[in-house]
Amino acid sequence: MMTVDTDHDRVLLVNDCGPDADAIERSLLSLIENRAGFRYERNPRNLGFVGTCNRAAFELDLSGNDLLLLNSDTVVTPGWLEELAAVLHVDPSHGVVCARSTHATIASMPFRLQDPGATRTLARSTEVLAMVGDRLPRYSYPPVAMGFCFLIRRDLIDRFGLFDEIFAPGYGEENDFCLRIGRAGFRSVMAHRALVAHEGARSFLDIRRARLRADHERILVKRHPDYPARVRDYLWCEVDPIDAFADVLVPKANAIGRLEAVLVEAGPPAARLMEIATVRRDDLGLTVLTSQRCARAWQKYVGTDRVVVFGAEEGRVWDLALCDAPPGSEAHLRAGHAAPRVAPTASLARGDIGQALVSAARTPIADAELRERWRSDAERMRCTGIPAQPRPPARQRARAILERRAPRLLAAARRTLRR
Repeated sequence: MMTVDTDHDRVLLVNDCGPDADAIERSLLSLIENRAGFRYERNPRNLGFVGTCNRAAFELDLSGNDLLLLNSDTVVTPGWLEELAAVLHVDPSHGVVCARSTHATIASMPFRLQDPGATRTLARSTEVLAMVGDRLPRYSYPPVAMGFCFLIRRDLIDRFGLFDEIFAPGYGEENDFCLRIGRAGFRSVMAHRALVAHEGARSFLDIRRARLRADHERILVKRHPDYPARVRDYLWCEVDPIDAFADVLVPKANAIGRLEAVLVEAGPPAARLMEIATVRRDDLGLTVLTSQRCARAWQKYVGTDRVVVFGAEEGRVWDLALCDAPPGSEAHLRAGHAAPRVAPTASLARGDIGQALVSAARTPIADAELRERWRSDAERMRCTGIPAQPRPPARQRARAILERRAPRLLAAARRTLRR
């Protein structure tokens, strides 16, 4: 509440009549009592996210102001709203803008993690943004803006409407809106210097969420067939590499200092590669990234937990990638996408390979050098194509089908297996 200037902006709080509606009402009314600029409304029944946003835009708010949709599971930080508003109006083509966050898919800061199992926290997002914020452009143009924090020009709502009720109660509605206004030339924007924490995935039970996501994804792709390709193009070519590698470019405060390297090789193990892949050090982790056809051969030598198949690495980052493949090959492109530092194995000094790996992983790299390499790879991919997303294994495909068609059966099977 303290981050909103009510001399300029107004806050509308809408209670969607969930299970704790009465308790929420008492709490909100107590908080905003005698506070100018704050208004409370309660839906006549539970309308879901889509219905609530549409009611707010067309029935409750008749001010004509730009509209910011903010999820209830968010925590704002100082200056967030001023920065979003400034970015929205810095260019007349900007239609909608979102902030960076702790947990908001491609708007997460950092988005790609060195440890895929790490917990996303506001402290870490704040730490990373403080170190890289000024090294990034003020904003970028993703295919869509993230709906957890969604500032829209009011004239676009008047012209195009807001959320299509086909996406009720939620999931996919903000993507559809962004893509619709995009056809008219208005851009979705991500503001890199505004931070809003988001807990994520709180609106629906796991079973219902899986079905909604799958059903609405099919509707979205049917309406906007180029959407999946545009997302991959953004992540592989358009995103700033400082953003892509932020988690390794900003070491964690009070961390142990363990470095992570990845050996990228499409083919089977060879003697020199095996010598590198089997290195063991307390201050260095080493993963092998390889093709599906060679995964078992590598697992035989280094273990299943140290082998990642092409495509499964796309949400992760390493400090160093080792790759001998020629420029433009899939292995070389994946290496450049996996780490800010890429080196051939021949660059490692003979003798203590472990120490050579640690030294290479700690080599300073200039932002300009990193961006030039990223730009060069992007140009190659625009000629040859972005590496394809491999088809998921049969077990994963079967699980996805069960999530869509029989989520309760899948949940029961999981409970049985945990016993």
